[in-house]
Amino acid sequence: MFSMPAWADNPIKIGMSMPQTGPLGAGGKAALLALKMWVEDVNGRGGLLGRKIDFTAYDDQGNPANTPGIYSKLLDVDKVDLLIAPYATVPTAPIMPLVKQRGKLLMGNFSFQVNAKVKHDMWFNNAPWNDADGWFAGFLQAAKDSNSKTIAICASDQEFAQNLANGVRSGLARTGLSSVYDQNYPPTTKDFSSIVRAIRSARPCSLIFPSPRARSASPPRPTW
Repeated sequence: MFSMPAWADNPIKIGMSMPQTGPLGAGGKAALLALKMWVEDVNGRGGLLGRKIDFTAYDDQGNPANTPGIYSKLLDVDKVDLLIAPYATVPTAPIMPLVKQRGKLLMGNFSFQVNAKVKHDMWFNNAPWNDADGWFAGFLQAAKDSNSKTIAICASDQEFAQNLANGVRSGLARTGLSSVYDQNYPPTTKDFSSIVRAIRSARPCSLIFPSPRARSASPPRPTW
């Protein structure tokens, strides 16, 4: 007589946070729907490794202040077996020390360089991105090819934008460009008029303005 092992009766618990509201809510709803479809499909075919999937997701509102508490709950209350990271860099960065401390595998979810400092050896990102330098190498070369000599860098003061800005800063020496303006602004900034005036006074040939997609703002077209 063949008998199934005891663990086969227990579901594999997978947990994550995904924005359902807030600036990333629209994309988060679509992504969560796709994940639920995957769970339904796998369970309909007998489960994962012979075990049904029990999927739990909480709304983090796209707010990095919410994710450490949510992932602590997933680990300590929901007792999940596998973690999927929140969507995007900023909500993911605060949970990296917790996940490393607990020794848990974390599946990344389109975040950029969140493991550069933590160096968790059980982190797997689903985005095929290279390092920060690579993001802007082409833009810097294009600036050089257009005979730009100077550049202004203005970046949101948060994880994703700063990672991008650091890539620009490290690439300046290789292209011969010099920075005449390099400032950060709070992520909640809505009025960029004083920033634009300062950049105009610096009279850069090129401008790089990295910011999160959900909070991007386009300053007036430079006239200097």
